[in-house]
Amino acid sequence: MCLAYVHDFCDLCRVSTLVRKCFVVCLLNFKELFHFYSKVLFLNVQELLRQREQLERTEKRLDDINNTLRFSQKHIQGIKVKIRVFLLSSNHISYDVYSSLNFPQIYM
Repeated sequence: MCLAYVHDFCDLCRVSTLVRKCFVVCLLNFKELFHFYSKVLFLNVQELLRQREQLERTEKRLDDINNTLRFSQKHIQGIKVKIRVFLLSSNHISYDVYSSLNFPQIYM
């Protein structure tokens, strides 16, 4: 009966060693997985930071374009007003010149 206990103890030691080896392998796999996901996370963070910087640059360019557009619209409005004033004054002047020429009226 003592031999049975010895065999059982040896089996228990082998199983214990096997479990320990499996645990070490699992731990190493977990460590590799952790490093892999850490690298992936780091790359994702870098990419997100790059995209944020790009969006900020794009936003600044859009603000510059909007400011330029507003400035241009003000100038265009000013030019339109000047053209209207010129056309109104030139129409008034040409009407005055035409009426002062005293052309005979022709009735048909």
